[in-house]
Amino acid sequence: MQKNKRGALYQHNRRRQSIGLKLRYGLFCFVCAYSTFSAASVLAPETRDAVVHQVLIRFWGLATLPNGQVIQPSNVRERNQPPISPAMVNQIVDVGELSGLAEWCHLDWQMNYLGITEAAQRRHLSSEQQAFIDMLHRSTKDTVVFGLKAQKCNQVERARTVEKLRLSPNNHL
Repeated sequence: MQKNKRGALYQHNRRRQSIGLKLRYGLFCFVCAYSTFSAASVLAPETRDAVVHQVLIRFWGLATLPNGQVIQPSNVRERNQPPISPAMVNQIVDVGELSGLAEWCHLDWQMNYLGITEAAQRRHLSSEQQAFIDMLHRSTKDTVVFGLKAQKCNQVERARTVEKLRLSPNNHL
């Protein structure tokens, strides 16, 4: 029994290392390809997937509900998929990317974030779903900021980010 636990722990750690390498590679590609950003995604598709997967691994057993209770999946299938729809996952990653650009340019990104939290409350999403949204947004934002930290946000990029924030449906409370 002890050997099986060690083997499972080894497999779990290898999977986490693999995801970490994919995330670092994606960040490298992101920084190399980033000169000016467009209306499309900021992060490469592989990096977006790696961020979502990393959040999913960290979410179960680490995230907490407002009452302090640790969030646990009810079964293995639930553990392997986000508690929100794939379309909503993509929307949250999009919002996190814009928030990351805003933070990088020293702009107010919180209004962008508040827009999605208010939308989640209006849709009556569960506390578990709202916690996942929060963790996914934060991780995406931090990934963008980390990927751009070696560069300085110039006036053109700042103006583009201001315009994106202005046009974002998440910024209108």
